[in-house]
Amino acid sequence: MKIRLVDIDERGTELIISESISDADISAGRIPVSGIVKLFRDEDTVVVSGNVRAELEADCARCLSKFSTNIEVDMSLTLIPRSVSGKREEKQMLTQEEVNVGYYSDEEIDISSLLTEQIKLNVPIRTVCSDDCKGLCSLCGADLNKGQCECRKDQVDERWSKLRNLFRERKEE
Repeated sequence: MKIRLVDIDERGTELIISESISDADISAGRIPVSGIVKLFRDEDTVVVSGNVRAELEADCARCLSKFSTNIEVDMSLTLIPRSVSGKREEKQMLTQEEVNVGYYSDEEIDISSLLTEQIKLNVPIRTVCSDDCKGLCSLCGADLNKGQCECRKDQVDERWSKLRNLFRERKEE
């Protein structure tokens, strides 16, 4: 979804978002996004603010099962023309003021790419299907949420046997 600068009202323009976006970095399929985004314009500067919600399919970091999760994003960005941005070196650190600054070109703003960017920035690094997920057995790989496996929990890797014997000797003293 693109919006031209001339279409942004003097008092601001409110967009009701209800669309699907696609980005291979976030998800294999399309991501439903909904919410409200407001655009305010002062000459060439556009302020974008709002709240959007995205429903993602994710893999649990503990048990590897697929599950749905919602991500809520509060947006507040200042957009300036790309021609004003100046040249930046590729590997230069952003200052605190630059973190919430974006760029537009050709007198239009691509709302879909802004939403995709904001959702990417708010996806948790590690997602879990539930707080009480038990994960997988470290020995056989069984999903412990479905029940106990047959592995012996007191079984120790032979590489640690000398250390185990050392602890036993110390307890006996």
